[in-house]
Amino acid sequence: MATRVQSVVRDGDGLVVTAADSADRYDRVVVTTAAPLAAALCPDLLPAERDRLQAVQYLGIVCVSLLLDRPLAPYYLTYI
Repeated sequence: MATRVQSVVRDGDGLVVTAADSADRYDRVVVTTAAPLAAALCPDLLPAERDRLQAVQYLGIVCVSLLLDRPLAPYYLTYI
């Protein structure tokens, strides 16, 4: 199920994850998005935590896939 999260806020000993049509409480939450987006989703962060997340710089990565009629190498994975 794809649901866009709007915020993750503290609520006592837990966390409330708010989406467009719901708000659910959890004991723990793992945010797996880019650090600056995580900072925006979590308004309860301490200023030092927010600053660290917003300071992360990213490099673009291109992942190329090849479909060949023969092996590129005798290994299962080949890093280029």
